[in-house]
Amino acid sequence: MGDDGEEPLLQLESFDPSKFLTLSVDIDEETGIAVVMLDRPDQGNAVDDRMHSEICALFQIAQSDERVTALVLTGSGQVFSVGGDSNPDRPYVTYTGLSPIEEAGLIIDGVIGLEVPFICAVNGHAIGLGATIASLADVSFVVPGVKFGDPHVQAGLPAGNGSALIWPLLVGVNKAKKLLMTGELITSESAVSLGLLSEVVAHGESLDAALELARTLVALPPQGVKGTKATIHLMLRAAADLVMEFSLNAEEEAMKHPDFGEALAAIRRSGD
Repeated sequence: MGDDGEEPLLQLESFDPSKFLTLSVDIDEETGIAVVMLDRPDQGNAVDDRMHSEICALFQIAQSDERVTALVLTGSGQVFSVGGDSNPDRPYVTYTGLSPIEEAGLIIDGVIGLEVPFICAVNGHAIGLGATIASLADVSFVVPGVKFGDPHVQAGLPAGNGSALIWPLLVGVNKAKKLLMTGELITSESAVSLGLLSEVVAHGESLDAALELARTLVALPPQGVKGTKATIHLMLRAAADLVMEFSLNAEEEAMKHPDFGEALAAIRRSGD
């Protein structure tokens, strides 16, 4: 739980926008489409402790809130998310009652278990957890020329929070190993060509494309859409059962290694 003593976010069974500080939430009353925006634009929508907890709760609430027929996720400003917040004062607390590593696992479980369509509008750079979530979405629209990748390894960490689960399934084992073992950042065009993202659209049009598809999907018989998604996600669930416990434990252990602190310090110096 966070240090302000508030109730854990996971106790929410429906969306209450006032409970979210780093995500903006809007549900269309007519269609039930929930549009959620990562909302730390001045920090490139970097995932700090609060945002990590809110993303964890996001997928659980989207599943339990009966109003929601589809979930669309995008970023505020010019970036989808630059990944984890490397602020040296980050305390690594949570607002869910879980540990950070437990939250990371529940984020992946939440995406896999979400029955309604989940579409990402990748409006700018998608790095780290942002890249992972975009790859796990049912469909992701991305604008041209942005950076995409998971550089966990460059911070001395295994790619433990989901990319090592989904990327081998999308691009093949060896291509995924090259991307994740180097932490290489690629362009959105390359990400689409490889199959990590779905489609490149014009600048400023990723959210419109996501909403158009969401409206198409919610107009179809829901048992058909949900049943098809659930069937495909059986493969993701089987892969997650095989991969996630090991990968998250490896990441947690690596965070205790001096290389992690040194890598974060180097990343911060490079940004000065």
